[in-house]
This record gives sequence, structure tokens and C-alpha cells, in this order.
Amino acid sequence: MKKIISLILVLTMIFTSFISVNKVYANTIFSDVKSNDWFYKDIEVMVSLGIINGYTDGTFKPQGAVTVDEFIKMVIIGLGYDAKPTDSSYWADGFIQRAEELKIVDRSFINDYRLRLTREQAAKIVANALSLKETRPLDLYYEHVKPLIKDFYTVQDKYKEDTVDCYVWGIMQGDNLKLVNPQKSITRAETTAVILRMIDKDRRIEFTLDGVKSIEMETVEAQPGLLIAPKYKGVVLNEMVDLVEAVKAVEGETLGVEQYAINPYTNGFGIAGYENQRKFDEWNDLGVRRRNGEINAENIQEEIMKVLYHKDWELTVSTIEFHHSKTPYTLTIWNRAASLDDKKYNSYNSKYDYNMAYYKKNFEAMFKVWFEDEFDKAWKIFDKALKDTSATGGSEEVVINERNFTIVYDNNGLRLIVSLKLK
Repeated sequence: MKKIISLILVLTMIFTSFISVNKVYANTIFSDVKSNDWFYKDIEVMVSLGIINGYTDGTFKPQGAVTVDEFIKMVIIGLGYDAKPTDSSYWADGFIQRAEELKIVDRSFINDYRLRLTREQAAKIVANALSLKETRPLDLYYEHVKPLIKDFYTVQDKYKEDTVDCYVWGIMQGDNLKLVNPQKSITRAETTAVILRMIDKDRRIEFTLDGVKSIEMETVEAQPGLLIAPKYKGVVLNEMVDLVEAVKAVEGETLGVEQYAINPYTNGFGIAGYENQRKFDEWNDLGVRRRNGEINAENIQEEIMKVLYHKDWELTVSTIEFHHSKTPYTLTIWNRAASLDDKKYNSYNSKYDYNMAYYKKNFEAMFKVWFEDEFDKAWKIFDKALKDTSATGGSEEVVINERNFTIVYDNNGLRLIVSLKLK
């Protein structure tokens, strides 16, 4: 009898809401959850983490629909945040306020937080939440992923980007029929898998694309990133990854220091060259201090001027702009000679000699990818432009290896623009 009374007291202490952060319920067995259910382990982990719980009748109701407020609470707890203090009698108000503060949710796509949550809404909430800690996938994934989701056309426009991002992240990739069922309510069982994949990268579904090259690079915010070859008019542009690989292959043979970075804000990536490690580090240090708020507005110009001329050249590549004759590759070289701080190489007083001594192999690697058998033709034009010391300079625009090749130069430097192969 004492055991029965004790059990009743424990059950009455459990919140009627299925989410609880006050107790840890490890190895909980629910009457409607079997050990061979695909979600069994996920539920067990979520309960042990205090993110979700069952009902007072001993069930979990794995196929039951999740409401928006319930999902928000799980996301906030999963991210390691607390609810905002509030005097509201509405149990979820503090979590909702925290989510709105973090810009995870807003009234533009959810009018009533007590309603059932759809799968496309869940994708948006997860994408907004995850972007607080991880860089969102580049837009170039869009054309790759659309064909993989059979019912993508039914996803509302305001959720399409989030649906693609969650697919790329390996958090929500649809069912065995390749359907994401965007307007369908997300179940409690599905939610456990989604939340755990959000907070634990090791649980995510591996995302691969056959025949599509990729390479690891940092983002401009010094976070891990992945450059994946974009797709244009049905053609995968693996040449962009080939370009990065070609420059990386010779970096040990050059005198300069190279930097590789993905820019998720412009949907592009870049490679830059610096004379030495000191200049490279000082350039990066400025970016870190700016992001950390360590430089005030009054001093920013002064700080920028200290490193303004540290970068000798930069290749910028758009991963979404292909239609114009002067996209997507732009190489800018500033005419500078080796600085006196590097006494070993300060004999390179000629701007041409300096660039050839430090970066020739970098530039050759790019030209070989772009122009292949017509390398010599393109290099001759480039070499002539780099040697130019006149105030007026010059320009040339030709087609080499079926690509538009545009070069503009003067005594300050040169800009080289290369298109994709013309169709």
C-alpha cells in the first residue's frame, strides 16, 4: 500500500504539460512506447535531458500533435536558455518572450502560439534557432535540394529557405517517399528527433550530393564552413571547388600567405594573399575585435588604416551570379612591393617582380583551371598588364577558352574578370 501511495504522489507532481525541466526522468518507459519503435531512444534521451516528458496516465502519445508553444519551450531549453521572468499566468509566456527576443519566432508567421505546429513552421523555428550558433547554408544549396524534395512546390514561399536549410543541416529531410509534408502537424515523436539533431551534430542525417564537389573553408566570421559547388542551368559548377583546390595545392610553394573564406552574406567566397604571417594575423585580428565590440566608432577608421594595405590581392567569386558576362570571378591585384619589415625579401622593389616572386604560382593555378589549353594566351595578356607602369594604363576584353576575359589596369594595380564558359 505504501508503494502505491508513493507512486500516486510522484505522478501528481508531474506537470500536465509534457515538457519539464525540473526533474530528470532517465530510462522512462511509457505504456505506448515500445523498445523497437524508431523514436524510443530519442524519447529516452529527451526525457533524461529534462526537455520533454510524458503524461500523468503513463503515456507519451508519440503520434500526438505538438503545439507551437510546446515546441518553443523545447527549443529554448535545448539551446541552453531560460524563460524570461514574467507575471503572466500563461505557462509558456516566458519561453515565448525569450524566443521573440532571440528572433526565433515572431507574429509574421505564427498568429497563435497555442495552435498545432506544422512541419514547415518547425523548420523555420529550427533554422532561426540554429543560426544563432551556426552559419546558415549558402543559397547555392537551393537548386541542389529542390529536386530532392518531391513536394517542395507545396511549401509556402516564406518557409522554402528554412526547409532547404534544415535539409542541408541534416535535421529534417522528409519521409521515405521524399516528402516533407509541409502543412502536416509535426508529431511528438518527430519532435524528439528534430530537437536532438538541432542540439547534437552527431545525430544529424548525413547530407551528400552525388557528383557535386565540396571543400571545407572558414566563414568570414572564422567559423567552420563548407563550400559546395553551385548549380547553374542544370550544370554543377565543380570548377569553383577545383579552383580552391588548385590554389591550396601550391600554397606551400609560395612566399606569401593565403586566406580562404566563405561569405554567407554575399553568397560567395574569396581567396586573398598577404606578404607574411604578421600582416595576415593583423588583418584577421581587426575583424575579430570588430565582431567582439572591442573597437569603438571613433577609432575604427584609424584601426582600418593600420591594415588597409596588408592585403596584396583578392579573388572574389559569386556562387549565385552567373548570367552576366563579367561574373562570377574577379581577381584584384594592388601594385605593391615587399615591405621593409621582411628583410629577406625586400629586394623585390619592382611591383611586378614582387607579385611574381610571391604569388606567381597562385595566379598560374587559377589560370590553369579557367583557361586549360589556352593558358599561354591568357597569361600573356595578364603578364603584360601586370608589368604596366603607366599612369593611364589600359584594358582588354577577349574570349579565351570560351570565357569572357576582361582586364583593366593602371599604375595602381589591375582587375581581372572571368566568366563561366559561354553557352
